[in-house]
Amino acid sequence: MTPWLLIWTGILLIAIVFAIPILQSLLARTALAKYRLPEVITRASSSLRAVLAVAGIRIIMMGTAYDGRTWSRYIDHALVIALIGTIIWFLCDVVIAVEELALWQFKNATDVDDVRIRRANTQVTLLRRLIVATLVFVGVAIALMTFPAVHVIGQSILASAGLISIVAGLAAQSTLTNVFAGIQLALSNALRVGDVVVVAGESGVIHDITLTYVVVDLWDERKLIFPSSHFTTEPFENWTRSGDPIGGAVLIDVDWTAPFAAMREELARMLAKTPLWDGRTGSLSVADAQGGRVQVRISLSAGDTLALFSLMSHVREQMVVYLATQGVQAMPRTRIERTPPSSLPTA
Repeated sequence: MTPWLLIWTGILLIAIVFAIPILQSLLARTALAKYRLPEVITRASSSLRAVLAVAGIRIIMMGTAYDGRTWSRYIDHALVIALIGTIIWFLCDVVIAVEELALWQFKNATDVDDVRIRRANTQVTLLRRLIVATLVFVGVAIALMTFPAVHVIGQSILASAGLISIVAGLAAQSTLTNVFAGIQLALSNALRVGDVVVVAGESGVIHDITLTYVVVDLWDERKLIFPSSHFTTEPFENWTRSGDPIGGAVLIDVDWTAPFAAMREELARMLAKTPLWDGRTGSLSVADAQGGRVQVRISLSAGDTLALFSLMSHVREQMVVYLATQGVQAMPRTRIERTPPSSLPTA
């Protein structure tokens, strides 16, 4: 290409940088807006403008007759590194925009339930992180290879790649184990963001799943962080594995004289009045009778774990109030039998 053609090409690329906001405003007024395409372009607009600006400046410099002095070589090298960085930045923005668009369309589909949404969210998010990490690694490697000294070292490293791969694999064995465990969790659908789990004796909600660790939100706002391999090597409970509806039980100790029929009628009344109950399970049965007390088990069900927790708390409170006000004889008590002094054995 002639120098003037290079210069005009660079000027055109820089002009496109200023035309991108106009293109965004035009697309926002078209039918493509309902598919969130303008938002995708907005997500990647800054990085795209950076790529075009750096490319335009470098093309203009290629078309100018500079004499190859040291300062010009440094500027050209800096522009090459900047171009590599902005291209990686743009590709990462495109990946994130595609992730957001895919999740938005999935969540707005009428025939998709919450379980499939959470599974898609986990898998797409993990895939995005893997791609972004790979792009950043490749970008840094390409940028370093532009330095002659690093290029020579890179050739030497490639010549002994077999030995280095073995050493690196042994050194990063635990890290690689967690990485592969994170990928396995996402692809196997064993764990998803938003699942309610019981792990290491703690109950919580899966907040985030990364390539190396899993974050669990507890009820008291604490966060437990486990390595991904923990969920592939140790057993854990997943309360929402097959769907949101879930069941639970409330245990109450009462006296042997408790009016079980009246308690069942009271349970039916309180369940009929609360929207937390999904109507599937609501029964009262005697679970145990020993040690001078009777243990009553109230089985309940709700549409999701949060509703179940609230329902169990509500039923427990209302049943305690009922027993304290209308079934005093059913309150648990300890009986002591006094022996007359005359019946005591003498020495």
